Amino acid sequence: MIEQANLKVAVGGNIGKPVLDLLNEPIPDFYVLEISSFQLETTYSLHAKLASILNISPDHLDRHKTLATYIQAKQRIYQNCEIALWNREDFNTSPNYKAKKIISFGLDPLKSDSKELSLQVINQKTFLTEGNKILLPVEKIPIKGRHNWANALAALTIGRAIGLNISAMLTALCQFKGLPHRCQWIKEHKGVTWYNDSKATNVGATLAALNGLGPAISGKIILIAGGLAKGADFSLLNDSIKRYVKKMILIGRDAALLKTALENSTVIDMSADLAQAVKLAHHTAIEGDIVLLSPACASMDMFKNYEERGEVFSDLARGIH
Repeated sequence: MIEQANLKVAVGGNIGKPVLDLLNEPIPDFYVLEISSFQLETTYSLHAKLASILNISPDHLDRHKTLATYIQAKQRIYQNCEIALWNREDFNTSPNYKAKKIISFGLDPLKSDSKELSLQVINQKTFLTEGNKILLPVEKIPIKGRHNWANALAALTIGRAIGLNISAMLTALCQFKGLPHRCQWIKEHKGVTWYNDSKATNVGATLAALNGLGPAISGKIILIAGGLAKGADFSLLNDSIKRYVKKMILIGRDAALLKTALENSTVIDMSADLAQAVKLAHHTAIEGDIVLLSPACASMDMFKNYEERGEVFSDLARGIH
């Protein structure tokens, strides 16, 4: 969006380049940084123009020990920021620090006099709106699912707060196909769609994928999950799995932990590796279904990182004829 508005941007942090390496490069108009709870634990001098926590779900509890400590680490992003943006649907994201300006985003339609961005259904069609003004029908956004509409609203709200042109932002939104390994569309074959969501290394990310994709399809989800659990509470997935998942295929070191937590919610198959899991998913899926790799776990028991896991899955999926 920043590039589309003809401004210069450098991206770093937990995504791509380490933040401090960006200091060797020409100074841009904006730095966009994704900062992890591990990095925030020791950060004290970040004075962000705008800081946001998009959502919070239990993660890295093997390190942070409690959810409260994890939230505390995340909240440090708001320290000394000018504008704080939080998610109206997740009160843990609401800033505990003072900011000059506090704004929010969310999928809920707001009071009619509000100028904030939200989602509205008009004549059975869903739109991104600004107050009562229609900006864009969601079907024009290439990234699918309610969680991605929330991401789009967050990005638009940030862009508006830093002065970006709205039409440039909407153009960028219509062109953005998503990032690899984040609910990435891989292929459609015989009415079955394959998605690589290998970046879902925690329960919250998998929950977002299920709740985002589940309601939008005529069939059901075949979910491939498992890996290193990191002390996660998998029972949080039960409701969404009951609602949207036809079968779960489990891989990786902590597959048994997922099975114990989720076996009352759907049919579960255990698989020796990803290749066998893809084969099983292919034999289970029928027209209208989705095969989704969204592991809810880290990858280092079987792969170098989540990227390698996603690439292996995508290659296997493309190989199905």
